[in-house]
Amino acid sequence: MRKNLYLYTATAALGGLLFGFDTAVINGAMPFFTRCFELTETKEHFPEVLENVMLNK
Repeated sequence: MRKNLYLYTATAALGGLLFGFDTAVINGAMPFFTRCFELTETKEHFPEVLENVMLNK
């Protein structure tokens, strides 16, 4: 029982770490994407708008 708890805790911690790392990498690369693909403010936030429409938010 205790062994499973440690496994679940370690898995959740690793998942949180990887999610945070991925978020930092994407945020750090966003200025380069904006310049390279000539993204405007509207185009930059289009995925968020699309997600809100699909999820009826």
